Amino acid sequence: MKTKICSKCNTFKNKTEFYKNKNNSDGLCCWCKECCKRYGKQYRINNVEYLKQQKKKYYKQIEVQQSQKCWKNNNPDKVKQYYKIWSDKNKEKIKQKNKRFHNNNPTYSIEYRQLPESKELRRKRNSNRRLTDPIWRLHKNLSSLLRYHLKRIGSSKDNIPLFKFLDITAKEFDDWALQYIDKPCLLCGTSLDVTFEVDHIEPISRAKTDEDVKRLSNPIDNLRMICKPCNRAKGSKY
Repeated sequence: MKTKICSKCNTFKNKTEFYKNKNNSDGLCCWCKECCKRYGKQYRINNVEYLKQQKKKYYKQIEVQQSQKCWKNNNPDKVKQYYKIWSDKNKEKIKQKNKRFHNNNPTYSIEYRQLPESKELRRKRNSNRRLTDPIWRLHKNLSSLLRYHLKRIGSSKDNIPLFKFLDITAKEFDDWALQYIDKPCLLCGTSLDVTFEVDHIEPISRAKTDEDVKRLSNPIDNLRMICKPCNRAKGSKY
């Protein structure tokens, strides 16, 4: 059907004479364009003062937004500090928001990670974090070691998170790592800086099964941090 009746003037008109409105079942407005124009013109005549107030209010909001944007650009450290405080207080709210977004956009993360600018940003961020966050660096090193030795015996952890695979909590891992941060090497006594390495007390090269790799990679039972020269000299001795 190419015609539609206007509920204002009760006239059958071609559908091209109606504005679009996605909220209606047919995707068109109930009034024709002529009726909408007449109504709009009369409304502006009858509400001159109200429309002036609304326009003034709108431009005031724009002015405030521009002022806020200018302040944020001039005070990035304060903005960063405020956001950190807010995000610490609203972790659950942020988590739920991110969850809803990813449920509504299941392929977004995969597509975004494939973008060249995303890869470059991630590389720079990870490179900087390795130098400034020793616990995060240790987590990544341990995860890489685990993947390497599982692959060596023809297995994998099937994308299972590191802590879940090792049956430990993030807090237990952090507590273990903090024993060694800013402390001297256990073997030679030199200060541990960014050159520290993960040492398996019982060498993981002896692992033959998944369970062996899991047992020998457990930080609480079989790992310690020593300096790079000591770890190289120790090799696979036990």
